[in-house]
Amino acid sequence: MKSKFRSSRKVSGHTLVEMMVAVTVLTIFMGMVAKAQQPFTLMVYDLQDRARASSELHLAVDWLTRDLGAAETLTREGSSRLLIRREAAAAIADGVRGADLGLRYSLEDGMLVREDLNRKQEFVVAAHLVAFGVARTGSELKIGIIDGREPEQHQVTLVWRDR
Repeated sequence: MKSKFRSSRKVSGHTLVEMMVAVTVLTIFMGMVAKAQQPFTLMVYDLQDRARASSELHLAVDWLTRDLGAAETLTREGSSRLLIRREAAAAIADGVRGADLGLRYSLEDGMLVREDLNRKQEFVVAAHLVAFGVARTGSELKIGIIDGREPEQHQVTLVWRDR
């Protein structure tokens, strides 16, 4: 009579214990690789934050210089608020009918907000700013903007002289 079972010849392959050891060694190795990569990942995130802060500062300066170019009067409203009233031609070109109520810039929770008082619209010009200050000295109005974290902060000062 023939047996239904195979003979006891050697079967090739890996045992369960060998597979578990291999998976454990691979897991430890992958953990070490991930830990070694962490400083590089943090460095990339830091570079992205610095680039974002620099871009935000450029946007703020671009918007302010655009509006200051058409300004007739500037009024300091506290240490971090600025009201810009435009020349009549610039206000009309921007769709203002009648007296120009102006544009107000203010810093709110690290965001530089531009508010168009004529249209009753506001939007965030730049985020991630540290400071926005307005100071008057004689016939000059100085507008300072600071972005980023120490020691990588950048500061821009715009000066507007009364006419």
